[in-house]
Amino acid sequence: MIEVPAFGCTHAGGDLAYTDFGRILPRRQSPWSDAFLVALAATMNEEMDPRLALPQPLMPAAGYTYLGQFIDHDMTSDPRLFGAPPAGASVENLSTPWFDLDSVYGTEPSGRDRHLYEDGEGDRLRLNKSQLDFERRADDSAVVRDRRNDSNSIVSQMHVAFVRFHNKVVDQLPIDNKRLNQAQRIVRQHYQWIVLHDFLPKMVGQDMVDSIWRNAPGGKPDLRLIEPGPEAQIPLEFSASAFRFGHSMVRREYDMNAASGPVLTFDRGQPDGSTARDLRGFRTLPDSLVIDWRMFFQGPDHRVEPQSARPIDTFLALPLFELPFEIADHRSAPGRRLPYRNLHRSEFDLGLASGQQVAQEMCRRNVPGVESKILGTDVRITAAGALAGDRDIGGTGIGKAVLEERLNEDAPLWYYILKEAEHFHHGARLGTVGGRIVAEVIIGMMVSDPNSILNSKWTPKAGEFECQQNGEYGFVDFLAYSGVAWRR
Repeated sequence: MIEVPAFGCTHAGGDLAYTDFGRILPRRQSPWSDAFLVALAATMNEEMDPRLALPQPLMPAAGYTYLGQFIDHDMTSDPRLFGAPPAGASVENLSTPWFDLDSVYGTEPSGRDRHLYEDGEGDRLRLNKSQLDFERRADDSAVVRDRRNDSNSIVSQMHVAFVRFHNKVVDQLPIDNKRLNQAQRIVRQHYQWIVLHDFLPKMVGQDMVDSIWRNAPGGKPDLRLIEPGPEAQIPLEFSASAFRFGHSMVRREYDMNAASGPVLTFDRGQPDGSTARDLRGFRTLPDSLVIDWRMFFQGPDHRVEPQSARPIDTFLALPLFELPFEIADHRSAPGRRLPYRNLHRSEFDLGLASGQQVAQEMCRRNVPGVESKILGTDVRITAAGALAGDRDIGGTGIGKAVLEERLNEDAPLWYYILKEAEHFHHGARLGTVGGRIVAEVIIGMMVSDPNSILNSKWTPKAGEFECQQNGEYGFVDFLAYSGVAWRR
């Protein structure tokens, strides 16, 4: 069970209030029954996908799956528990929408999150003695601002890399009352550059990024779905659907280092076992799972080929169909299946518009390239994971033919976005609807932040923080500077 407390925040020296999530389209009453969502989720098990025996498309390295998770936790936080009553007209976002690393720094420069810093008053952030894991309390809970960043041992070690980067920057700056703010500014600049120039093009395509930002008329970003500004809101269509595309990219298992062998994401045989040999978090990092980042990102020497992410499609890895109790505090079988939880949240809790409705709204707003690529008109949406001729998927009494007919009329937005990526790009990146939502929100939030690299015109410089060439910087360089990059 993940709960995030309410707290205040300051940003760039001034108070910044948290905002509600926004919407692209108004809330609606879902037309689907719970049985429909259970059946649809059942078709999304990758074990039912005959294409897994075929060569997979060229996907980004596996580390980008978890970089996306880290970015999401920095932008959005809705702490309401699964199965809570449907949200009202407004839904509060308990993270700042900016790329300010509040998930790492907490409040600044002082306040209730000072416990994240060494001695409660220093400029360095806390880690354990090994500098490879969070500092932990007696109950094994991490000293971390956002508990979600301890949910699996990949994203937790990614968070640790950010802490190490910060601490190394601090050690290089003069000791004065400006050191903390200076260090945070440097880390944020490099982080934002990575989001905009490394992560985003891999997920949506450089052409999508360029059409919104670089090639926009008048030099202003071409934003048609969100309204940038000091009180910019992240749409629920982004947080609850479009940016959850990363769930499809999660692999069943990973090699964490040269000696680990394949390690399951979550061991379904021990769903509530705190000692399970898998990647679940909320516990001290086992020595055997210390990550070799060469396994997750392409290093400079190319001697180790990193694992790739799963395709972005309508299938999820088997371990995500029985989540550990620490993540999914729910005893019912559907309540521990990630695809069902996503569908239930978007349809019943939040009442999001369907994929077809969002696509049509994009057409109305003249978003380029959408009209010719609306699923359900020239393209049939098929629940490919269902067995041919199946008339009772998952014990729901709903058959494959009925499921597909309804999907072509009114597909849940999250499913639509996954199917769009699968159909138009073979899962290698997001399609026009999903990609546009993701790209506009990321670029729009940077435009809305007066201190972002888009507004300050900041670029990385060669020779600084492992930057090799002016204006070129990626997460591999960030890891190298942090000192945890290529562990054997």
